[in-house]
Amino acid sequence: QESVAILGSRHGLRTELFCPRLCFCRGLRARAMRVDRLQPNTSRYMVCGQRSEIPCRYRLVWRFGQGLYGDICVARDMVAAGEREECAIEKFESIFEDSTAAKQTLRELRILRHLRHENLMDVRSIFLSGTMEDFEDLYVISEFMEADLASILSCEQALSHDQVRHFLYQTLRGMKYVHSAA
Repeated sequence: QESVAILGSRHGLRTELFCPRLCFCRGLRARAMRVDRLQPNTSRYMVCGQRSEIPCRYRLVWRFGQGLYGDICVARDMVAAGEREECAIEKFESIFEDSTAAKQTLRELRILRHLRHENLMDVRSIFLSGTMEDFEDLYVISEFMEADLASILSCEQALSHDQVRHFLYQTLRGMKYVHSAA
């Protein structure tokens, strides 16, 4: 029996995915983010020996690092209004092979779709690679941040009191927003 997950965008468009692997996300509503299946107009890149397929509107600039489930690359959005802005593309390799990891990732994305705040990461788009019957990888496009709090705190250079106060203020603002959204 095939299950249906209806995933929409903030513009009211809908994409229906029919796949037994998505039985755990029945009824998922993602109104605040776009989920696309890769179309023929994709570009293929080799990143650290791994194949990546992304829509042609994005041009990979460089590999930023390693995430929990795969590589994170910086790309330039060639269609963005005004200037060609940089974004981060995180590849979740073979995410649907482990149902626990898939559930955790989809749970996090369901929460992030509702949260819009300057002190929180903004998820812009999501897309899947492969065919509708056999997709493997999940790609999440978000705003690009050069550093996270962990990398700033692990830096050998000491932070000034003003910097500590600023980072603490930003963290508390983001936490307050998340708690008020519950």
